[in-house]
Amino acid sequence: MVVLWVILGAICLVLLLLMMPISYEIFGRWGQTFGGEVSLQTGPLRVIVVFGKEKEKKLVISVFGIVVKKTLHKEDKEDDEGKDKTKNKEQRKKRVRKRPFGISDLAVLNDKGFLEELFKTVKLVIYRILPQKCEVKGTLGFDDPYYTGLLAAVRAAIPGIKITPDFTGEVRDLSIYLLGRFRPVVLLFYVLRFIVSKSGRTVLWKLWRTS
Repeated sequence: MVVLWVILGAICLVLLLLMMPISYEIFGRWGQTFGGEVSLQTGPLRVIVVFGKEKEKKLVISVFGIVVKKTLHKEDKEDDEGKDKTKNKEQRKKRVRKRPFGISDLAVLNDKGFLEELFKTVKLVIYRILPQKCEVKGTLGFDDPYYTGLLAAVRAAIPGIKITPDFTGEVRDLSIYLLGRFRPVVLLFYVLRFIVSKSGRTVLWKLWRTS
C-alpha cells in the first residue's frame, strides 16, 4: 500500500512539474572567448549552468533556498574513461542493431503528410519557446569593410539589436540576453499529437522496424 502511495505521489509531482511554467534566462558574451550562463526556474526549483573557456564550468541547483553546486570540469583521466565508456556503449548498440541505418531507409520520410505534420509541430514548439525579450549589444567588425557595412545597414531593421559597427578591422565584443518562459505540458502535447497522428505513427513505425 505504501508503494502505491509513493507511485501516485511521484506521478502527481511529475504532472505538477509539467504544468508549471519554466522561465529561462540566457546570458552570453563573445569576445576573445565565448562564455555565458543559462538559468532555468520553475517554482522553487532553479538550475544554473555557467560555461565558457575563461570561466569554471559549474552547475548550481537551488530548491527552497537549499543550494547545491557542482563543478563540471573533469580531469583528463576521467575524460578518457568517459570516452571509453561511451565507445563501449556505442559498440554494444551496433551489435544489437539488425543492420546499419542507411540512406535508403530515409525513403520512408518522403511522405507529404508526415513532413507537413513535422514542420507544423516544430513551428509550434519554436513559437512557444521563443524569448519574450532579446537584446544583443556590443561592437562588431570584420576584416572586410564590405561586411561591416552590411551589418550597419541591417542592424536598424532588427529590434533588440544594438551593435556598433567597427570599420577598423576584426573586432568582437558582443553580449546577448534572452528572457522567456514556456510550459512543458504544452510542448509534450504537441509532440504526442504528432506521434499519434496517422502520418506520424505510420512513418515512425516504419523507421522503428528498419532500425
